[in-house]
Amino acid sequence: NISPESLNSFSFVPYLPKGIPHIKLSSVYICGGCFSISIQKDGWSVFNGCDEIARGKTDGKRVTITLSEK
Repeated sequence: NISPESLNSFSFVPYLPKGIPHIKLSSVYICGGCFSISIQKDGWSVFNGCDEIARGKTDGKRVTITLSEK
């Protein structure tokens, strides 16, 4: 579940169902941008184009990504 939190932030829960080793969501349009979210057993990453903008541990806790204002 990916949720907008404000005009420049969104949140999601990095979680993998049993038997799924990794997942990648591409072209996620939220907060005025296009992002990719990659989740593996040991961690997650959020990309804006080719730039990694956030990463963390896959622990099932909701993560909030706040984008820098331009």
